[in-house]
Amino acid sequence: MTANNAELFSRPLFYDALSGEFKPSSDKLQRAHTLGRLAYAAFSKGVPVDGTDATALYVYKPSWAPHVSVTVDCDLDRMDPATQKLYGLYLWSDESGPLDIYDISDSRQAALEISALGGKEARLGIELGEELNLARIQVAQVAQSFFDTLS
Repeated sequence: MTANNAELFSRPLFYDALSGEFKPSSDKLQRAHTLGRLAYAAFSKGVPVDGTDATALYVYKPSWAPHVSVTVDCDLDRMDPATQKLYGLYLWSDESGPLDIYDISDSRQAALEISALGGKEARLGIELGEELNLARIQVAQVAQSFFDTLS
């Protein structure tokens, strides 16, 4: 359990796609980060903000990037309110603008969508194998680009 007394779940392939490493220049300790770990930090340490009856939102500011807001969007499980499923990750900074990553998987295909500055940047399949490896690399590159624009 986390500070918000809930457990976070995600589709394994979505979380895997968020697991590519990047090294933001804003981290003076030069550590490697992943969007998956950043999403979990936002969920476990973030401040809850108003969602809807079906979603919960948590906002977090990483110590190594204090001008960035990280928001996770979680679907609530109506049968078990202590269970929340990661649906999306949203990053914002004045320098970089928005970076949004959504799980758009359905019963036919595992996929995610990345948008930056309000425009669709990419829709990536995240099926096991090479497709998932390529998606993980692309997501990490987009995250690196986002954090590279910070002063």
